Amino acid sequence: MKSTIRSMTGFGSGKRERDGILVSVELRSVNHRFLKTSVHLAEDLGWVQSLVETRLRERIERGSVGATLQIERSSRAGAVAVDAALLRKLHAEVEEVRRALKIESPVALGDLLAVEGVVRASEAALRDAPAVRVLVEEAVDEALAALQAMQEREGGFLRQEIDALLTSVEVRMLEISKRMPDVARLNRERYLAKLRDFVAGTGIELAHADLVREVALLAEKADVTEEVGRLRGHVIQYREAVEEGGRIGRKLDFLTQEMFREANTMAAKVTEYDLARAVVDVKADVDRLREQTQNIE
Repeated sequence: MKSTIRSMTGFGSGKRERDGILVSVELRSVNHRFLKTSVHLAEDLGWVQSLVETRLRERIERGSVGATLQIERSSRAGAVAVDAALLRKLHAEVEEVRRALKIESPVALGDLLAVEGVVRASEAALRDAPAVRVLVEEAVDEALAALQAMQEREGGFLRQEIDALLTSVEVRMLEISKRMPDVARLNRERYLAKLRDFVAGTGIELAHADLVREVALLAEKADVTEEVGRLRGHVIQYREAVEEGGRIGRKLDFLTQEMFREANTMAAKVTEYDLARAVVDVKADVDRLREQTQNIE
């Protein structure tokens, strides 16, 4: 069975209802280099924020996670609070409209109390109810489970793309390795001819040993054997990390940065056309791999 990796993109919701109290939670997560949480609550539910954030940090390592939480409570479920100032304001406004329109029916108190925000569960009542905290924790856990299930599904698709990119890099690196002996020979011949042309007609005579030394130095500068070896090593480490699974996003970020650096160095060294084209293809694959890696938790 393949190990599991998670995307940072996902959505999850959870609900818990008991004794007239309904807690609803929605979680949305997108890519972020580190963990960033934002909890959206009604003004009188500020006490819930630290509870939700703690729950999120226990289960998520990185990503930008937005949480929206609502608590609905009927009057029979416990103490309620009436916003008297809002009630007076509504009554005055409705009375003014009633008089202007010459409506004889008086303003019914029940109608005003039914307006959203006039009657609500009191903050003190919610804070003092241990049952509410339990419902919040359960609803957040349910939303987290749904969020991470979606992230794992997305991670499965990511893994397929990553496997394809790593295979492409390996194939191109093998092609480069096979061409290196011929390229090294052609470089030596070209550098030797250029040195001879450079000193021709100048009266300068270069000893054979001097020519060999200069050609060797030039050929070494164009040799990408070390870069190929290091890049292969990074690919192996990347595959091993994916096989281990879990929260590996930061490690993979580092590996793709190192892979891209090696590919850049190779591109700066290689001059032979076909080999240069293969190196450019490697860079393109590594760049795409780096983009996909930024989605992994």
